[in-house]
Amino acid sequence: MQDHKLKVFLCHASQDKPIVRELSQRLNSEGWIDAWLDEAKLLPGQDWRSIIEEAVETSDVVIVCLSNHSVNKEGFVQKEMKYAKEIALEKPEETIFLIPLRLDDCAVPRGFRLLQWADYFPEKREDAYRALLQSLRLRYQQKVQPDGKGNAFQRDEVGEISNGHPDNIERNTASQIRPHNEAINISREFPPSIPRTPTLEGEDKASRGANTLDTYSRKGHLDPIQNRRRFSKWVSWTLVAFLILALAVIVAAVTSYMAYGRNIQYEGYINGANNARAQAQNLTDPVEQRKAWENVLIDVEHAESVYKTSETSALRNEANANLDNLLGITRLQFSPAFSTNLGITVSRMAASETDLYLLNAETGAILRAEFTNGRGFQIDTSFSCAPGVYGGYTVGPLVDILAMPALNSINATVLGIDAAGNLLYCAPNQVAQAIPLPPPDTNWNRVTAFVLDSGNLYVLDAMSRAVWVYTGMDGTFVDRPYFFFGGQTPEKQDVIDLLVVGDELYMLHSDGHLSNCSYSRIETKPTQCTDPATLTNPFPAYQDTDLFGTAHITQIFGSAPPDTSLLLLSADDQAVFRITPRSFELQNQMKPASIGTSSPVPAGPVDSMTVAPNHVLYLAIAGQVYFATGMP
Repeated sequence: MQDHKLKVFLCHASQDKPIVRELSQRLNSEGWIDAWLDEAKLLPGQDWRSIIEEAVETSDVVIVCLSNHSVNKEGFVQKEMKYAKEIALEKPEETIFLIPLRLDDCAVPRGFRLLQWADYFPEKREDAYRALLQSLRLRYQQKVQPDGKGNAFQRDEVGEISNGHPDNIERNTASQIRPHNEAINISREFPPSIPRTPTLEGEDKASRGANTLDTYSRKGHLDPIQNRRRFSKWVSWTLVAFLILALAVIVAAVTSYMAYGRNIQYEGYINGANNARAQAQNLTDPVEQRKAWENVLIDVEHAESVYKTSETSALRNEANANLDNLLGITRLQFSPAFSTNLGITVSRMAASETDLYLLNAETGAILRAEFTNGRGFQIDTSFSCAPGVYGGYTVGPLVDILAMPALNSINATVLGIDAAGNLLYCAPNQVAQAIPLPPPDTNWNRVTAFVLDSGNLYVLDAMSRAVWVYTGMDGTFVDRPYFFFGGQTPEKQDVIDLLVVGDELYMLHSDGHLSNCSYSRIETKPTQCTDPATLTNPFPAYQDTDLFGTAHITQIFGSAPPDTSLLLLSADDQAVFRITPRSFELQNQMKPASIGTSSPVPAGPVDSMTVAPNHVLYLAIAGQVYFATGMP
């Protein structure tokens, strides 16, 4: 006798065995449910992997017991869930096969978020069990009563479907098969007055039509050729009309189907986003909250690939606002500095309160842009500050630039340096002036960066593992330099940028890590360096991720006084990390308010950044500069 019990597989993590065991006992006590639990079904010596896979495949329903144990656990439970999802794809769309059942306040995996789940929590357990039984009863009806009459459809040996009665197979087969030699006599008059012409058995319809026309013609009614032309014309127009009608029906059906399908897709994604949103609001763990809000954005993105609505926009804004709060992100409203793209790569920038200077990476020349009535900037075409010969000194392509203090003996507004240590002083409406730096004792290898602090110039020669310090006098540097590190030489040659704040030197390495050296003015106490300097992230939502390890940090800068902080450019993320100088703790991140088609800031890496004394942040991206005022 066929077993009509509903076969239910309980997919769970071993840590959840007590509660799943209790659920299995309750289900089996119903009488019409056969709950499959490994500890009750597996026998000693059996290949448990193959037995479990077979149990999943032959089950009518798989209850996926979700918890922080099963969701975050690596092992066979993940394979069980994946295999159950694969089996579900083979089921008819209306079949209830997978039922997610949350045992605790865990995040629902993406593959199950489009399915309605039940919360089998202690305070909701009875309500959840009643809802679970309703789903199982519906699945039971689908199993044993698919035709609505209590007769389960079965498939016979030759593939014919019988309605629960073995003798129906023979009757159905006999009624559906005709003998091959049975005559099918179809006749039609055209025109109606044409007498029927006897036809031979096996003669095709085209021959009968031709004989009829010939008979009609021989009686003197029509010329045979003219009659065939009329007949062909009638058939052609009839066929055209039929095809037009059929095409219209097909187009209407496809359009309706596609519209219906798109609506189903949209509803699925938007329901998933709302479920993730409700989950995020109920969670207390910052990491889980972050993941839930990220899931909202994923589903919103999929929903907007079908329809973009006010609901998706509201969900996106809410999710982004909550993520920014969890991750310590401050959004700044950037505007394009220029009306058109400059068509150059800007490798370095420097800014005063009124002017912006750009270093062209291809030519090594400095461009000056002046602020215009609050609307942006325009290039000063009369400004000249480029490689060349000045007073007998040859200046090569500039590698770095900085804005000069307002008071200096040369009245320069911007200072550039080339790889050989030649300085180029420039200002609007005056000829550039070149002054070579006195070379160090070891001579130059290649200058790659420099920085000005308290009137002194610090020059980086990374290949020589050296930072040379020039004591300044009204913006000029005529004395020979001293070695910042004293008797201690750094081990690495991979420094790409530097910042000096007082006696503290911060060096950015090519792999994105920082090192820090404290200059000692006491001969008995040498300069001390820490490499690497450990960056700390106090935001708990980052506990499972390494923010700094995954960032592509390409530049270091100092924020404007009085609250000087370290600013690290994470180029690929379009983010600027604000770091405290001594504890190296993340204070916040600054990012554009939005990126992409709805924002003036395009997606893509940042080429360079700078900060003006009046707290204006500049980012150079793909030949354009974007600025945000009021940087915190």
